[in-house]
Amino acid sequence: DIVTSALDSFVNVTMSDADPALLPSVNTPSSTWIEASKSLQPYGNPTYIHAQIPVHKGDTSQALIYANGSIKGGRSIIVLTPNSA
Repeated sequence: DIVTSALDSFVNVTMSDADPALLPSVNTPSSTWIEASKSLQPYGNPTYIHAQIPVHKGDTSQALIYANGSIKGGRSIIVLTPNSA
C-alpha cells in the first residue's frame, strides 16, 4: 500500500521519461529544488519531462516497487522511478 494521512492529498507513481543528460547529478548538481524538479515532476514543460528519444523504448520488464511494509506519508507523495526498478 502507498497511503497518505490527509484526505485532500494524493499519491502519484510515475516512471520518468526525462533525458538523463538533463537530470541533476554529482557532476552537474542543481542549486535549487525548483531547478532540480523541472525534470522530476510528472507534469510541466514537455522539453524537460520527455526525452527526444523515449528513454524506455523497448523496455520489456515491469517496474516494480518493493517495500518491507506500507509506504506512508503525511501529505502528498510522488514516487518517481528512473527506470525499470
